[in-house]
Amino acid sequence: MKTLNNFIRKLFYLDKWYLKIFSKNTDDILPAKFICDINIKSKYTFYADPFILSEENGVIEILVEKFNYFSSKGIISKIILKINEKKHLVQDILIERYHLSFPYVISQNKFMPEASESLKTRVYFQGSSGIESSILHNKSCIDPALFNFDRQEYLFFTARKYPNNHLKVYNLKKKSMVKNVSSNYKRMAGNFFLVNGSYFRPSQTSYKCYGDSVIISKVKEISDKVYKEHDLFTIAPKLYESKAVGLHHYSVGSKFIVLDINVPVFSLIALPLKLLQRFKIYVRTNKSI
Repeated sequence: MKTLNNFIRKLFYLDKWYLKIFSKNTDDILPAKFICDINIKSKYTFYADPFILSEENGVIEILVEKFNYFSSKGIISKIILKINEKKHLVQDILIERYHLSFPYVISQNKFMPEASESLKTRVYFQGSSGIESSILHNKSCIDPALFNFDRQEYLFFTARKYPNNHLKVYNLKKKSMVKNVSSNYKRMAGNFFLVNGSYFRPSQTSYKCYGDSVIISKVKEISDKVYKEHDLFTIAPKLYESKAVGLHHYSVGSKFIVLDINVPVFSLIALPLKLLQRFKIYVRTNKSI
Protein backbone atom coordinates (compact mmCIF):
# COMPACT_ATOMS: atom_id res chain seq x y z
CA MET A 1 0.00 0.00 0.00
CA LYS A 2 2.86 2.36 0.86
CA THR A 3 4.46 1.78 -2.57
CA LEU A 4 1.12 2.40 -4.29
CA ASN A 5 0.58 5.65 -2.39
CA ASN A 6 4.04 6.87 -3.38
CA PHE A 7 3.34 5.99 -7.02
CA ILE A 8 0.01 7.87 -6.97
CA ARG A 9 1.69 10.86 -5.34
CA LYS A 10 4.35 11.01 -8.07
CA LEU A 11 1.70 10.88 -10.80
CA PHE A 12 -0.99 13.21 -9.46
CA TYR A 13 0.39 15.35 -6.63
CA LEU A 14 2.64 18.40 -6.48
CA ASP A 15 4.71 19.41 -3.48
CA LYS A 16 3.12 22.44 -1.86
CA TRP A 17 5.28 24.14 0.75
CA TYR A 18 4.06 26.93 3.02
CA LEU A 19 5.30 28.75 6.13
CA LYS A 20 4.40 28.45 9.80
CA ILE A 21 5.28 31.31 12.14
CA PHE A 22 5.82 30.78 15.88
CA SER A 23 6.95 32.92 18.77
CA LYS A 24 10.13 31.85 20.59
CA ASN A 25 11.14 31.95 24.22
CA THR A 26 14.64 33.29 24.89
CA ASP A 27 16.38 30.06 25.91
CA ASP A 28 14.32 27.60 23.88
CA ILE A 29 15.20 25.71 20.71
CA LEU A 30 11.63 24.64 19.92
CA PRO A 31 8.72 26.94 18.94
CA ALA A 32 6.51 28.43 21.67
CA LYS A 33 3.16 29.86 20.51
CA PHE A 34 1.73 29.42 16.99
CA ILE A 35 1.08 32.76 15.27
CA CYS A 36 -0.07 32.12 11.69
CA ASP A 37 0.45 30.34 8.36
CA ILE A 38 1.64 32.07 5.20
CA ASN A 39 0.53 30.32 2.03
CA ILE A 40 -0.28 31.04 -1.63
CA LYS A 41 -3.72 30.07 -2.93
CA SER A 42 -2.40 28.83 -6.28
CA LYS A 43 -1.41 25.16 -6.21
CA TYR A 44 1.31 25.91 -8.78
CA THR A 45 3.33 28.34 -6.62
CA PHE A 46 4.74 27.92 -3.13
CA TYR A 47 6.92 29.52 -0.44
CA ALA A 48 9.85 27.61 1.07
CA ASP A 49 13.29 28.08 2.67
CA PRO A 50 12.36 30.99 4.99
CA PHE A 51 15.10 33.05 6.64
CA ILE A 52 14.29 35.70 9.24
CA LEU A 53 15.67 39.04 8.05
CA SER A 54 14.46 41.29 10.88
CA GLU A 55 12.01 41.18 13.81
CA GLU A 56 11.35 44.62 15.24
CA ASN A 57 8.34 46.65 16.44
CA GLY A 58 5.81 43.88 15.89
CA VAL A 59 6.92 43.31 12.29
CA ILE A 60 8.87 40.30 11.02
CA GLU A 61 10.58 40.34 7.63
CA ILE A 62 11.40 37.00 6.00
CA LEU A 63 13.32 36.11 2.85
CA VAL A 64 11.92 33.08 1.02
CA GLU A 65 12.17 31.03 -2.12
CA LYS A 66 9.06 31.61 -4.23
CA PHE A 67 8.77 28.69 -6.66
CA ASN A 68 6.50 28.40 -9.69
CA TYR A 69 5.93 25.08 -11.48
CA PHE A 70 5.34 26.64 -14.92
CA SER A 71 8.65 28.54 -14.91
CA SER A 72 10.23 25.58 -13.09
CA LYS A 73 12.43 27.81 -10.97
CA GLY A 74 12.47 29.83 -7.81
CA ILE A 75 12.98 33.53 -7.20
CA ILE A 76 13.74 35.33 -3.93
CA SER A 77 10.92 37.26 -2.27
CA LYS A 78 10.57 39.25 0.93
CA ILE A 79 7.55 38.73 3.18
CA ILE A 80 6.67 41.53 5.60
CA LEU A 81 4.31 40.31 8.33
CA LYS A 82 2.54 42.49 10.90
CA ILE A 83 2.24 40.12 13.84
CA ASN A 84 -0.79 41.64 15.59
CA GLU A 85 -2.80 42.01 12.40
CA LYS A 86 -1.54 38.74 10.90
CA LYS A 87 -1.40 40.49 7.54
CA HIS A 88 1.52 40.25 5.18
CA LEU A 89 2.96 41.92 2.10
CA VAL A 90 5.12 40.11 -0.50
CA GLN A 91 7.87 41.78 -2.55
CA ASP A 92 9.78 39.90 -5.27
CA ILE A 93 13.34 41.16 -4.85
CA LEU A 94 15.62 38.91 -6.94
CA ILE A 95 14.99 37.13 -10.26
CA GLU A 96 17.72 35.45 -12.29
CA ARG A 97 17.80 33.27 -15.40
CA TYR A 98 18.54 30.30 -13.17
CA HIS A 99 16.82 28.79 -10.13
CA LEU A 100 17.25 30.54 -6.78
CA SER A 101 16.44 29.21 -3.32
CA PHE A 102 17.70 29.11 0.29
CA PRO A 103 18.32 32.90 0.73
CA TYR A 104 20.74 32.66 3.67
CA VAL A 105 20.71 35.96 5.57
CA ILE A 106 24.17 37.35 6.36
CA SER A 107 23.01 40.77 7.56
CA GLN A 108 19.98 43.00 7.09
CA ASN A 109 21.31 44.20 3.73
CA LYS A 110 23.16 41.10 2.57
CA PHE A 111 22.10 37.55 1.71
CA MET A 112 23.46 34.47 -0.07
CA PRO A 113 20.95 32.35 -2.00
CA GLU A 114 21.59 28.93 -3.43
CA ALA A 115 22.30 29.42 -7.14
CA SER A 116 23.92 26.08 -7.91
CA GLU A 117 22.71 26.12 -11.54
CA SER A 118 24.99 29.12 -12.11
CA LEU A 119 27.97 27.03 -10.89
CA LYS A 120 28.94 29.85 -8.50
CA THR A 121 28.01 31.06 -5.03
CA ARG A 122 27.16 34.76 -4.88
CA VAL A 123 26.44 37.24 -2.12
CA TYR A 124 23.78 39.85 -2.93
CA PHE A 125 23.63 43.27 -1.29
CA GLN A 126 21.95 46.64 -1.65
CA GLY A 127 24.16 48.79 -3.88
CA SER A 128 23.86 52.36 -5.15
CA SER A 129 21.90 51.25 -8.22
CA GLY A 130 19.87 48.45 -6.64
CA ILE A 131 20.70 44.88 -5.69
CA GLU A 132 24.25 43.95 -6.68
CA SER A 133 26.29 40.78 -6.22
CA SER A 134 29.82 39.53 -5.75
CA ILE A 135 31.19 36.01 -6.14
CA LEU A 136 31.99 34.39 -2.80
CA HIS A 137 33.04 30.96 -4.07
CA ASN A 138 33.72 29.74 -7.60
CA LYS A 139 31.92 26.45 -7.07
CA SER A 140 28.38 25.18 -7.16
CA CYS A 141 27.10 24.90 -3.59
CA ILE A 142 23.82 23.36 -2.43
CA ASP A 143 22.16 25.32 0.41
CA PRO A 144 25.26 27.34 1.39
CA ALA A 145 25.47 28.82 4.90
CA LEU A 146 28.09 30.84 6.78
CA PHE A 147 29.34 30.17 10.30
CA ASN A 148 31.71 32.56 12.07
CA PHE A 149 33.78 31.08 14.85
CA ASP A 150 37.11 31.97 16.49
CA ARG A 151 37.84 34.73 13.95
CA GLN A 152 37.34 32.32 11.06
CA GLU A 153 34.51 32.22 8.52
CA TYR A 154 33.34 28.80 7.37
CA LEU A 155 31.13 28.01 4.38
CA PHE A 156 28.87 24.98 4.89
CA PHE A 157 27.30 23.30 1.85
CA THR A 158 26.76 20.05 -0.01
CA ALA A 159 27.78 19.28 -3.58
CA ARG A 160 25.50 18.60 -6.55
CA LYS A 161 26.70 15.00 -6.78
CA TYR A 162 25.48 14.23 -3.23
CA PRO A 163 23.06 17.06 -2.44
CA ASN A 164 21.42 15.55 0.64
CA ASN A 165 24.47 14.37 2.62
CA HIS A 166 28.29 14.49 2.60
CA LEU A 167 28.34 17.93 4.21
CA LYS A 168 31.35 20.04 3.23
CA VAL A 169 33.01 22.80 5.28
CA TYR A 170 35.31 25.37 3.67
CA ASN A 171 37.45 27.94 5.50
CA LEU A 172 36.97 31.14 3.48
CA LYS A 173 39.80 33.02 5.17
CA LYS A 174 42.41 30.29 4.60
CA LYS A 175 40.82 29.04 1.35
CA SER A 176 40.98 25.41 2.40
CA MET A 177 38.56 22.55 3.06
CA VAL A 178 38.06 21.15 6.54
CA LYS A 179 38.96 17.56 5.75
CA ASN A 180 37.63 15.66 8.75
CA VAL A 181 33.84 15.96 8.32
CA SER A 182 31.56 12.94 8.63
CA SER A 183 29.88 11.85 5.38
CA ASN A 184 26.74 11.23 7.46
CA TYR A 185 26.25 14.93 8.15
CA LYS A 186 23.35 16.21 6.06
CA ARG A 187 22.57 19.34 4.06
CA MET A 188 21.67 22.62 5.71
CA ALA A 189 18.09 23.35 6.73
CA GLY A 190 18.31 26.90 8.05
CA ASN A 191 20.65 29.17 10.00
CA PHE A 192 23.10 28.39 12.80
CA PHE A 193 21.76 29.74 16.09
CA LEU A 194 23.10 30.35 19.59
CA VAL A 195 21.24 29.25 22.75
CA ASN A 196 22.73 29.27 26.26
CA GLY A 197 26.28 29.59 24.96
CA SER A 198 26.05 26.70 22.48
CA TYR A 199 25.68 26.74 18.70
CA PHE A 200 23.14 24.58 16.90
CA ARG A 201 22.79 23.53 13.27
CA PRO A 202 19.55 22.45 11.56
CA SER A 203 19.88 19.85 8.80
CA GLN A 204 17.32 18.03 6.67
CA THR A 205 16.66 14.36 6.07
CA SER A 206 15.32 12.71 2.92
CA TYR A 207 14.58 9.19 4.09
CA LYS A 208 10.97 8.77 2.89
CA CYS A 209 10.95 11.68 0.45
CA TYR A 210 12.88 14.88 -0.21
CA GLY A 211 12.99 17.08 2.89
CA ASP A 212 10.89 14.87 5.15
CA SER A 213 12.14 16.20 8.52
CA VAL A 214 14.68 18.42 10.29
CA ILE A 215 17.47 17.35 12.67
CA ILE A 216 18.75 19.79 15.29
CA SER A 217 22.43 19.16 16.11
CA LYS A 218 24.75 20.75 18.64
CA VAL A 219 28.09 21.98 17.29
CA LYS A 220 30.82 20.21 19.29
CA GLU A 221 34.05 21.21 17.53
CA ILE A 222 35.21 23.21 14.53
CA SER A 223 38.73 24.03 13.37
CA ASP A 224 40.89 23.96 10.25
CA LYS A 225 41.10 20.17 10.57
CA VAL A 226 37.79 18.90 11.93
CA TYR A 227 34.08 19.60 12.31
CA LYS A 228 31.99 17.59 14.78
CA GLU A 229 28.36 17.83 15.86
CA HIS A 230 25.95 15.80 17.97
CA ASP A 231 22.35 15.11 16.92
CA LEU A 232 19.86 16.15 19.60
CA PHE A 233 16.45 15.38 18.10
CA THR A 234 14.41 15.17 14.91
CA ILE A 235 11.45 17.45 14.20
CA ALA A 236 8.76 15.68 12.18
CA PRO A 237 6.22 17.62 10.06
CA LYS A 238 3.20 15.90 11.60
CA LEU A 239 3.95 17.69 14.87
CA TYR A 240 2.53 20.80 13.20
CA GLU A 241 0.26 19.49 10.42
CA SER A 242 -1.39 16.05 10.28
CA LYS A 243 -1.42 15.92 6.45
CA ALA A 244 2.19 17.07 6.02
CA VAL A 245 4.83 14.83 4.44
CA GLY A 246 7.77 17.22 4.68
CA LEU A 247 9.52 19.81 6.84
CA HIS A 248 12.90 20.89 5.50
CA HIS A 249 13.66 24.33 6.89
CA TYR A 250 13.98 25.79 10.39
CA SER A 251 14.87 29.47 10.80
CA VAL A 252 15.52 30.71 14.33
CA GLY A 253 15.59 34.36 15.35
CA SER A 254 15.67 36.02 18.75
CA LYS A 255 11.86 36.29 19.03
CA PHE A 256 10.44 33.99 16.35
CA ILE A 257 10.88 30.64 14.62
CA VAL A 258 9.76 30.12 11.03
CA LEU A 259 9.56 26.71 9.39
CA ASP A 260 8.19 25.32 6.14
CA ILE A 261 5.72 22.46 5.75
CA ASN A 262 4.90 20.35 2.67
CA VAL A 263 1.28 19.27 2.13
CA PRO A 264 1.07 17.90 -1.46
CA VAL A 265 -1.88 19.01 -3.61
CA PHE A 266 -3.73 17.04 -6.31
CA SER A 267 -3.27 18.09 -9.93
CA LEU A 268 -4.13 16.29 -13.18
CA ILE A 269 -1.11 17.93 -14.79
CA ALA A 270 1.32 17.06 -11.99
CA LEU A 271 3.34 14.58 -14.07
CA PRO A 272 3.70 16.87 -17.14
CA LEU A 273 4.82 19.71 -14.86
CA LYS A 274 7.42 17.50 -13.21
CA LEU A 275 8.75 16.42 -16.61
CA LEU A 276 8.81 20.06 -17.72
CA GLN A 277 10.77 20.94 -14.59
CA ARG A 278 13.40 18.28 -15.32
CA PHE A 279 13.70 19.44 -18.91
CA LYS A 280 14.14 23.09 -17.96
CA ILE A 281 16.73 22.22 -15.31
CA TYR A 282 18.65 20.23 -17.92
CA VAL A 283 18.54 23.13 -20.38
CA ARG A 284 19.63 25.69 -17.78
CA THR A 285 22.48 23.59 -16.40
CA ASN A 286 23.83 22.81 -19.88
CA LYS A 287 23.66 26.38 -21.08
CA SER A 288 26.34 29.00 -20.54
CA ILE A 289 25.18 31.48 -17.88
